[in-house]
Amino acid sequence: MTVRDAQRRIDSREFSEWQAFEIIEPFGPWRADAQAGIIASVIANTHRTRGKAFTPGDFMMKFDGEKKKPMTAEQQIAMLKTWARAHNAKVKKHGDNRKR
Repeated sequence: MTVRDAQRRIDSREFSEWQAFEIIEPFGPWRADAQAGIIASVIANTHRTRGKAFTPGDFMMKFDGEKKKPMTAEQQIAMLKTWARAHNAKVKKHGDNRKR
């Protein structure tokens, strides 16, 4: 639907109601990013050895005007190495249970 179509179909009052509803119950891309961030943080925290727990926000994309800076390549590599060490420790302790 185009903006013009939407303007023909709803008035400013209904549009304002939808805006208020979106504040209370977010929907759309931000909501999907939040859901993916929750899943990613749970997975990352199950493989974390020590240190601060990851939050969903650590895995959500940041856009212009947002305060948090993206991770540097060095930070990403360090995070991946931490996950790999934790994974290797679990495999060593419990064996490799992957189906082959």
